[in-house]
Amino acid sequence: MRRLHVIGMTLFLAFFYSLIWLALWTISFYLSNNGQQAALLLPQGLRLALMILLPRKYWPTLLLAEIAIQSWLISEQLITRSLLLLSPFLSLIPAIITHKIWHRYTLYWQRLLLLLAALTLNTVLHGIAIGPWLHSQLTQTLLATFTGGVLLIPFTYLLYEYIKQQHLQTLLAQEIPDPPLRTSLLIW
Repeated sequence: MRRLHVIGMTLFLAFFYSLIWLALWTISFYLSNNGQQAALLLPQGLRLALMILLPRKYWPTLLLAEIAIQSWLISEQLITRSLLLLSPFLSLIPAIITHKIWHRYTLYWQRLLLLLAALTLNTVLHGIAIGPWLHSQLTQTLLATFTGGVLLIPFTYLLYEYIKQQHLQTLLAQEIPDPPLRTSLLIW
């Protein structure tokens, strides 16, 4: 039963992530009119946030889904540089570092600062490894990578925390039954 649950979650995540990634890439392409910059703008912020928030067992699903989508976009010549296939693997470095220390920080502002630090490292890595070989300026690459993360990472984190709290409240409501009403309580 547990294995079936993991397979179902993996398939749902692959489908959900692929659709959201394509939607964000389309919005980014509309804003930038550049396939490479579009892949670095909004989709990479979602990728980094999900890699930090989700358990590591789901990371291969994210990577494979994104590689498949980018390969398709390259074959359709909407992305002209296959170097962008390296982007998901660059995001692994800040995700691994942040994922290791994530549990130490419990306050909302601490986690937001941690996400911002991961985003900054991700931006620098993309600027060093990918930026010089794209047809656009390095500053545009850095700006697209940072801006997309600043827009999506806090939103994704808030959504994640909201869903987690709703799930916990549902579990607690099921485990703790209402106390029985006694006549003495009604009299008081």
